[in-house]
Amino acid sequence: MISEKCNTNQLISLIYETASDGEKWPDLIDALVNFIHQVPSTHPTPTLIDDIHHTNRQKCFVDTRENASLAGALQQLRQPDAHLSINSIPAVSVPNEQEEINQLLLGHFSKALNIAKQIIELQEKHEATLSILDQLPIALIVVDKEGAIIESNLSARQLLSETHILNSEHGLLQASDRNDALNLKQTIAHLANSSSTFNAPEAITLSAQNGETDRLMLILSPVQSGSLNDNNHVSIFISSNKSQPIVLPDTVRQQFKLSHAEFAIASYLVRGFSIKEVADKNGTKETTVRTQIKAIFAKTETSRQAELIALLLGGNGAAIGYGLLAKTGVSLPGSKMAEQPQILILGDGRRMAYQEYGDPNGEPVFLCHSILGSRLERPFNGAEEAAARNIRLIVPDRPGRGHSTPHLDGDVLQWVDDLRALADHLDFDTFHIIGYAMGGLFAYASAYAMPERIKQIVLISSGQAPQSDEDFHAMQPLYSIMQKMARDFPRVHRLVVALMSRSFLKKTSQLIERLAQNLCESDKEILRCQDFLDIFIDNFTEVYCQGTNHYAHDVELAAHFQDWGFTPQDITKPIQMWHGNQDFGIPIILAEKFQQQDPNVTLNVLPDKGHYLFYDHWPMILDHMLDAQKKVENDVFSPP
Repeated sequence: MISEKCNTNQLISLIYETASDGEKWPDLIDALVNFIHQVPSTHPTPTLIDDIHHTNRQKCFVDTRENASLAGALQQLRQPDAHLSINSIPAVSVPNEQEEINQLLLGHFSKALNIAKQIIELQEKHEATLSILDQLPIALIVVDKEGAIIESNLSARQLLSETHILNSEHGLLQASDRNDALNLKQTIAHLANSSSTFNAPEAITLSAQNGETDRLMLILSPVQSGSLNDNNHVSIFISSNKSQPIVLPDTVRQQFKLSHAEFAIASYLVRGFSIKEVADKNGTKETTVRTQIKAIFAKTETSRQAELIALLLGGNGAAIGYGLLAKTGVSLPGSKMAEQPQILILGDGRRMAYQEYGDPNGEPVFLCHSILGSRLERPFNGAEEAAARNIRLIVPDRPGRGHSTPHLDGDVLQWVDDLRALADHLDFDTFHIIGYAMGGLFAYASAYAMPERIKQIVLISSGQAPQSDEDFHAMQPLYSIMQKMARDFPRVHRLVVALMSRSFLKKTSQLIERLAQNLCESDKEILRCQDFLDIFIDNFTEVYCQGTNHYAHDVELAAHFQDWGFTPQDITKPIQMWHGNQDFGIPIILAEKFQQQDPNVTLNVLPDKGHYLFYDHWPMILDHMLDAQKKVENDVFSPP
């Protein structure tokens, strides 16, 4: 037991390290899994849990044989205002010494979760402030007394990259001219040692030294930095008479009912681009851009370019203010405007964003993206392969992803209603539907709810939700414990997802390394491919751009199959499933069990392939789908 106590002490240390360092959450999850496996096997009566987070959810039994104290303590964390107490942990039939260790660990785990929750709330407030600053149409930099940059908004970072007058060298804000640099340094030091209450702002003008007309105006003011610091910080507002960068929020487009092309042109104009430069960037004629600008004038009730820019920058605070909270500012694409997502306004006012690939006049196919996907998810050469087969591929963002409005009260069939609205909007009477990984749930939910409109249903690396010990043991340990938390302890699951995602967003390579653990060789080869990394990183950013609860909500929907409103047995349409026998994300056993429940399923198993066959087997799957459709059509129209 001495060595086990040493392991316990190490685990306690890791718990508190993880509370303040989100990058360690995957390590803590792995350590908890290993610790649970060390606990002697016990067989207490399963604990009945009534999930108060979803009041209409059926009561379900949770098997607590792996670690009864763990389940009991986590159950306390599920209460909205409950605090974990050693006395509140249900008594269970486990060895006394082991029970004391479990209760000790869980007490520390609960405290660490509370610490992490407080830290993340402070970070979110800080990030909300930075998000607001990023929307300001003027550069803002905060420095300390030495001129070291503490914070800077988006406009400031763009300005520093575009001007030679001011720069950031080794994290220090410096003017290029020697005299200007000395003046700036002295002014910052003076204001940092001044009272933020009584000291007036100071202005500095910096000019280019090479004969250019560019000029920067700096407004410097002291900012109280806190009781732990004797010096103030200094805020610096910077305006440029030549190239002040501006980023408009998407709500400006909504407010004035601009098309995506018009909004992109307006965004270029406020950043100082000429009509010729806009035309060059978008590969169009100047006359076309002028025509679009006239349309913008009409919608904004302006008549001159200067008047339009003044209106967009400050004349409509309501539109800009809403954009600060929505966090939906659209970055301009590097080349064509067509890269912008398309938006459908649903009947209840929510936005549904989607992306189209392939042949714009081709056979319609909807793709339901995976749990870590978005409208940008597609296989290698996905658009080209679709176009070669005359397929019009449409990939919608599910609620809370990318540019789609959040809908945390929505269920699986609610999303089907959204998809139906999109199909109506695009004038599709019938269409094919493909679901990848967890997207398979939404694909076969559509097959249940509107079978008359769906030609073919294809599921790739998908299956039923894990339910038994057999199902969970076939999964990677990290996937397994996260699925269990989503099913039984949604509040804890959402907090852990929030903490883990923050670290993975900073270091996506760490997530790739985690995903690559215990994979088959074909999956590892795909993860090493640069095309996969590019697609994955783009998707990962879209998944969490509106927070993490939407991701967690999808996992919880999948886990609580009793709330779907249907079962696989209710689906009457034929389904083609493609699965690798080396898939450890959604194991083959889950595909086989889904097939057992639905007699209309054909399961195609690919030997030595894993979870990511979606990326390199796309052409084969499309060909099979189209061939099957031709066979159906020939059977219908052939004479008896």
